[in-house]
Amino acid sequence: MSNRPYADRIQSLLSVGYPDQDLRSAILNAVTDLRHLADAHKTSLKAWTYTHRWMTLKRKAFDGISVLASCETMLDVFNAHLLGYAPALVVPKFESLKAYDLPNSFTGIPCPAQTKAQVTCQDCKLCLKSDWLHSTRRVILFEAHGARGRKLAEKLVQIEVKGGN
Repeated sequence: MSNRPYADRIQSLLSVGYPDQDLRSAILNAVTDLRHLADAHKTSLKAWTYTHRWMTLKRKAFDGISVLASCETMLDVFNAHLLGYAPALVVPKFESLKAYDLPNSFTGIPCPAQTKAQVTCQDCKLCLKSDWLHSTRRVILFEAHGARGRKLAEKLVQIEVKGGN
């Protein structure tokens, strides 16, 4: 059973500029459809995604989906955590390939799919553990990469210089 079409649907909903209440309803409809599919195949529902709208969408709106707050600064990480989200932080470069300390007693975990050659998201499943990540103050780190990644890394450095962390 593949839940990819449903995961794509949820992700596309998060990227469209819906008003928050409409977005919440659309997400819950997609989750309900995914749960029906899981029930039909006698398997459990495990879904995860990211949102840049963590400041306006209540964490509870996602009804059991592991949702990470997409953050650009340590201030974002702190605020997302206060709102109940497990943060994911894009960094210009990993300080280490192993977990390392971040400000405010957070621990950064470099994305295993980016740091280990044979590991994929499907193998890792760390993003499915938002409750554990939140309760232990862990932050999944993603290194900016590719052509757009270089531009993003430059932007992140500018944010840090302006005092956004």
